[in-house]
Amino acid sequence: MPDAERAVCELQARCVGIEDAERRQECLVAAETLRRTLGAPKASEPNAARAVEVPEAVSEAEAEAEPRRGIWGRVTGLLKRDRPQPAAVPEPLPAQITDQAAEPVSEPTIEPEPTLSEVAISRTTVDRTVLEIPSHFVGEVTAHRKLVRDRQLIAVDDRVLFEGDVWRESKIREGNRVEVQKVSSLFGERYRIIGPSKRAVTANRIRCERVELNTDDRRKCSLLPDG
Repeated sequence: MPDAERAVCELQARCVGIEDAERRQECLVAAETLRRTLGAPKASEPNAARAVEVPEAVSEAEAEAEPRRGIWGRVTGLLKRDRPQPAAVPEPLPAQITDQAAEPVSEPTIEPEPTLSEVAISRTTVDRTVLEIPSHFVGEVTAHRKLVRDRQLIAVDDRVLFEGDVWRESKIREGNRVEVQKVSSLFGERYRIIGPSKRAVTANRIRCERVELNTDDRRKCSLLPDG
Protein backbone atom coordinates (compact mmCIF):
# COMPACT_ATOMS: atom_id res chain seq x y z
CA MET A 1 0.00 0.00 0.00
CA PRO A 2 1.43 3.40 -0.91
CA ASP A 3 2.55 5.61 1.95
CA ALA A 4 -0.04 8.28 1.11
CA GLU A 5 -2.94 5.83 1.17
CA ARG A 6 -1.68 4.26 4.38
CA ALA A 7 -1.41 7.69 6.01
CA VAL A 8 -4.99 8.50 5.03
CA CYS A 9 -6.23 5.22 6.47
CA GLU A 10 -4.36 5.78 9.72
CA LEU A 11 -5.77 9.30 9.93
CA GLN A 12 -9.33 8.06 9.47
CA ALA A 13 -8.79 5.42 12.15
CA ARG A 14 -7.54 8.09 14.54
CA CYS A 15 -10.45 10.36 13.70
CA VAL A 16 -12.97 7.64 14.61
CA GLY A 17 -11.32 7.30 18.02
CA ILE A 18 -11.88 10.98 18.93
CA GLU A 19 -14.63 11.29 21.59
CA ASP A 20 -15.62 14.87 20.81
CA ALA A 21 -18.14 14.72 17.96
CA GLU A 22 -17.19 18.11 16.53
CA ARG A 23 -13.47 17.40 16.57
CA ARG A 24 -14.10 13.93 15.15
CA GLN A 25 -16.08 15.37 12.25
CA GLU A 26 -13.37 17.95 11.52
CA CYS A 27 -10.75 15.21 11.48
CA LEU A 28 -12.74 13.08 9.01
CA VAL A 29 -13.24 16.09 6.74
CA ALA A 30 -9.48 16.76 6.80
CA ALA A 31 -8.73 13.11 5.97
CA GLU A 32 -11.14 13.21 3.02
CA THR A 33 -9.55 16.42 1.78
CA LEU A 34 -6.10 14.89 2.09
CA ARG A 35 -7.23 11.79 0.22
CA ARG A 36 -8.52 13.86 -2.68
CA THR A 37 -5.36 15.93 -2.76
CA LEU A 38 -3.05 12.90 -2.85
CA GLY A 39 -5.26 11.02 -5.31
CA ALA A 40 -5.71 8.08 -2.97
CA PRO A 41 -8.76 5.83 -3.49
CA LYS A 42 -11.75 6.65 -1.36
CA ALA A 43 -11.81 4.55 1.81
CA SER A 44 -14.96 3.28 3.35
CA GLU A 45 -16.02 5.51 6.18
CA PRO A 46 -17.17 3.91 9.43
CA ASN A 47 -20.88 3.78 10.20
CA ALA A 48 -20.48 6.32 13.00
CA ALA A 49 -19.23 9.04 10.57
CA ARG A 50 -21.86 11.21 8.95
CA ALA A 51 -21.75 12.40 5.36
CA VAL A 52 -20.43 15.96 5.33
CA GLU A 53 -19.80 18.57 2.75
CA VAL A 54 -16.25 18.35 1.32
CA PRO A 55 -14.36 21.61 1.67
CA GLU A 56 -12.50 23.23 -1.15
CA ALA A 57 -9.02 21.95 -2.17
CA VAL A 58 -5.92 23.35 -0.53
CA SER A 59 -4.32 26.45 -1.96
CA GLU A 60 -1.15 26.44 -4.07
CA ALA A 61 0.92 27.83 -1.20
CA GLU A 62 -0.12 24.90 0.99
CA ALA A 63 0.66 22.43 -1.81
CA GLU A 64 4.16 23.88 -2.20
CA ALA A 65 4.75 23.67 1.53
CA GLU A 66 3.55 20.02 1.64
CA PRO A 67 6.99 18.34 0.98
CA ARG A 68 8.55 20.44 3.74
CA ARG A 69 6.02 19.80 6.54
CA GLY A 70 4.97 16.24 5.73
CA ILE A 71 1.58 14.57 5.62
CA TRP A 72 0.78 15.03 9.33
CA GLY A 73 1.70 18.68 9.22
CA ARG A 74 -0.70 19.14 6.33
CA VAL A 75 -3.45 17.34 8.22
CA THR A 76 -2.88 19.68 11.17
CA GLY A 77 -3.11 22.68 8.84
CA LEU A 78 -6.36 21.40 7.38
CA LEU A 79 -7.79 20.94 10.83
CA LYS A 80 -6.85 24.48 11.82
CA ARG A 81 -8.23 25.91 8.59
CA ASP A 82 -11.55 24.08 8.75
CA ARG A 83 -12.09 24.71 12.45
CA PRO A 84 -14.39 27.72 12.90
CA GLN A 85 -12.73 30.61 14.66
CA PRO A 86 -14.62 32.19 17.54
CA ALA A 87 -16.10 35.54 16.69
CA ALA A 88 -14.41 38.50 18.27
CA VAL A 89 -16.54 39.98 20.96
CA PRO A 90 -16.31 43.79 20.96
CA GLU A 91 -15.30 45.30 24.23
CA PRO A 92 -18.09 47.16 25.93
CA LEU A 93 -17.83 50.90 25.64
CA PRO A 94 -17.35 52.80 28.89
CA ALA A 95 -20.51 54.22 30.30
CA GLN A 96 -21.04 57.74 29.15
CA ILE A 97 -21.66 60.08 32.03
CA THR A 98 -23.44 63.18 30.96
CA ASP A 99 -23.23 66.44 32.76
CA GLN A 100 -26.86 66.13 33.65
CA ALA A 101 -26.32 62.72 35.27
CA ALA A 102 -23.20 63.91 37.07
CA GLU A 103 -24.97 66.85 38.65
CA PRO A 104 -27.47 66.13 41.39
CA VAL A 105 -31.01 66.34 40.13
CA SER A 106 -32.93 68.91 42.07
CA GLU A 107 -36.52 67.96 42.66
CA PRO A 108 -39.09 70.62 41.78
CA THR A 109 -40.34 72.54 44.72
CA ILE A 110 -44.03 71.92 45.26
CA GLU A 111 -45.61 74.87 46.91
CA PRO A 112 -48.47 74.07 49.23
CA GLU A 113 -51.85 75.10 48.01
CA PRO A 114 -53.11 78.19 49.75
CA THR A 115 -55.74 77.39 52.27
CA LEU A 116 -58.81 79.52 52.27
CA SER A 117 -59.28 81.32 55.51
CA GLU A 118 -62.51 80.64 57.26
CA VAL A 119 -64.87 83.51 56.71
CA ALA A 120 -67.23 84.09 59.55
CA ILE A 121 -70.68 85.00 58.36
CA SER A 122 -71.95 87.62 60.66
CA ARG A 123 -75.42 89.00 60.95
CA THR A 124 -75.91 92.68 61.42
CA THR A 125 -79.20 93.63 63.00
CA VAL A 126 -80.46 96.95 61.78
CA ASP A 127 -82.93 98.65 64.00
CA ARG A 128 -85.87 99.78 61.96
CA THR A 129 -88.37 102.12 63.48
CA VAL A 130 -91.90 101.62 62.30
CA LEU A 131 -94.17 104.51 63.07
CA GLU A 132 -97.78 103.73 63.66
CA ILE A 133 -99.40 106.97 62.59
CA PRO A 134 -103.15 107.27 63.07
CA SER A 135 -105.15 108.11 59.99
CA HIS A 136 -106.59 111.15 61.78
CA PHE A 137 -105.06 112.97 64.77
CA VAL A 138 -104.30 116.40 66.23
CA GLY A 139 -100.74 117.44 67.07
CA GLU A 140 -98.45 120.37 67.81
CA VAL A 141 -96.11 121.97 65.30
CA THR A 142 -92.69 121.60 66.97
CA ALA A 143 -90.60 122.86 64.03
CA HIS A 144 -91.29 124.76 60.83
CA ARG A 145 -89.28 125.91 57.85
CA LYS A 146 -90.18 127.85 54.72
CA LEU A 147 -88.99 126.43 51.40
CA VAL A 148 -88.90 127.90 47.91
CA ARG A 149 -91.94 128.09 45.66
CA ASP A 150 -94.30 128.58 48.59
CA ARG A 151 -93.54 125.18 50.09
CA GLN A 152 -92.87 124.38 53.73
CA LEU A 153 -91.62 121.74 56.20
CA ILE A 154 -93.88 120.96 59.18
CA ALA A 155 -92.67 118.80 62.11
CA VAL A 156 -95.49 117.52 64.34
CA ASP A 157 -94.85 116.34 67.92
CA ASP A 158 -91.13 115.90 67.11
CA ARG A 159 -92.06 112.56 65.58
CA VAL A 160 -93.22 113.06 62.01
CA LEU A 161 -92.13 115.46 59.27
CA PHE A 162 -94.27 116.70 56.40
CA GLU A 163 -93.46 118.65 53.27
CA GLY A 164 -96.45 120.58 51.90
CA ASP A 165 -97.61 123.54 49.85
CA VAL A 166 -99.41 126.88 50.38
CA TRP A 167 -97.08 128.18 53.05
CA ARG A 168 -98.41 131.74 52.68
CA GLU A 169 -102.12 130.88 52.83
CA SER A 170 -101.94 128.21 55.51
CA LYS A 171 -100.19 130.54 57.96
CA ILE A 172 -98.92 127.58 59.96
CA ARG A 173 -96.22 128.51 62.45
CA GLU A 174 -94.26 126.77 65.18
CA GLY A 175 -96.40 126.09 68.27
CA ASN A 176 -99.72 125.92 66.38
CA ARG A 177 -102.12 123.03 66.85
CA VAL A 178 -102.91 121.34 63.56
CA GLU A 179 -105.28 118.64 62.43
CA VAL A 180 -103.62 115.84 60.39
CA GLN A 181 -105.66 113.49 58.23
CA LYS A 182 -104.31 110.68 56.04
CA VAL A 183 -105.57 110.90 52.48
CA SER A 184 -103.82 108.19 50.42
CA SER A 185 -100.86 105.86 50.56
CA LEU A 186 -100.90 104.59 46.96
CA PHE A 187 -98.10 106.88 45.77
CA GLY A 188 -96.58 107.50 49.18
CA GLU A 189 -98.08 108.73 52.40
CA ARG A 190 -100.16 111.80 51.53
CA TYR A 191 -101.83 113.91 54.22
CA ARG A 192 -104.05 116.96 54.64
CA ILE A 193 -102.95 119.39 57.34
CA ILE A 194 -105.33 122.13 58.55
CA GLY A 195 -103.99 125.02 60.61
CA PRO A 196 -105.40 128.22 62.13
CA SER A 197 -106.45 129.65 58.76
CA LYS A 198 -108.42 126.55 57.92
CA ARG A 199 -106.59 126.44 54.58
CA ALA A 200 -105.74 122.79 54.01
CA VAL A 201 -102.14 121.94 53.19
CA THR A 202 -101.55 118.91 50.96
CA ALA A 203 -98.35 117.28 52.19
CA ASN A 204 -96.17 114.19 51.81
CA ARG A 205 -94.55 112.54 54.81
CA ILE A 206 -90.75 112.28 54.74
CA ARG A 207 -89.76 108.92 56.22
CA CYS A 208 -86.88 110.06 58.39
CA GLU A 209 -86.85 106.71 60.24
CA ARG A 210 -85.25 105.03 57.24
CA VAL A 211 -81.61 103.97 57.57
CA GLU A 212 -80.62 105.15 54.11
CA LEU A 213 -81.53 108.70 53.18
CA ASN A 214 -80.36 110.85 50.33
CA THR A 215 -78.62 114.11 51.03
CA ASP A 216 -81.69 116.28 50.56
CA ASP A 217 -83.91 114.21 52.85
CA ARG A 218 -81.19 114.01 55.49
CA ARG A 219 -80.94 117.79 55.50
CA LYS A 220 -84.72 118.14 55.86
CA CYS A 221 -84.91 115.53 58.62
CA SER A 222 -82.55 117.64 60.72
CA LEU A 223 -85.71 119.46 61.95
CA LEU A 224 -86.52 116.45 64.10
CA PRO A 225 -84.61 115.85 67.34
CA ASP A 226 -83.47 112.42 66.15
CA GLY A 227 -82.65 113.71 62.70
